[in-house]
Amino acid sequence: MDRQNEDEPALLQSIPRESPLHATVKSALQALRDEAPDPALRALCGDILSGQRNARELLSSSMLDAAVTLGAEQYQEHLRTMDPEERAAFDRATQSYLGEAGERS
Repeated sequence: MDRQNEDEPALLQSIPRESPLHATVKSALQALRDEAPDPALRALCGDILSGQRNARELLSSSMLDAAVTLGAEQYQEHLRTMDPEERAAFDRATQSYLGEAGERS
């Protein structure tokens, strides 16, 4: 494990800090901290990233349900506004990403 990972708080005890999954969870928490519409959710994500709180608190929070619901609605609207060529390119990029993610796990 490199020195940077040693200094970084564990987001979940079951996910090693050096794993690709940790990086994915960290990136998602950073996005929520920076972009979530709920200030309490942003604060909770910031606390988790700084090691003051544990990600399990987020997983059991109703704030996460609301954010996921809103995100899913926005995603569906985004898909509806794509023209067929954009949607095909998006589908190819998604499949490529999912294939790479499977190789990393």
